Amino acid sequence: DVYGNPVSRQVDNILQRGSATLLIDNPNNKSGLKNFKQYPVISTENYSYIYYDKIPGLEGIYKQKEFYFRVDPYTYNNIDHFNSEDMNMTGEFFGGIF
Repeated sequence: DVYGNPVSRQVDNILQRGSATLLIDNPNNKSGLKNFKQYPVISTENYSYIYYDKIPGLEGIYKQKEFYFRVDPYTYNNIDHFNSEDMNMTGEFFGGIF
């Protein structure tokens, strides 16, 4: 915002068919006495997908097998406090011509 505070934004795309590991703290910090700033960490080991087959008003036009975005595996540290630059995912678009 104008004061430099982060602004929440609605994300309309849903990552599907992926799985992830969520690490809430360092395994050697069971007492929670140390502060490890990189936690919580979320990490995927396979591709995730964004499909467009259920967009209101366009149902059935962009079929899952023909039109999707594949998101490469990723790891995000400190997911409690990430910003929009942290969400710069990479992947490939698969689909027909608009």
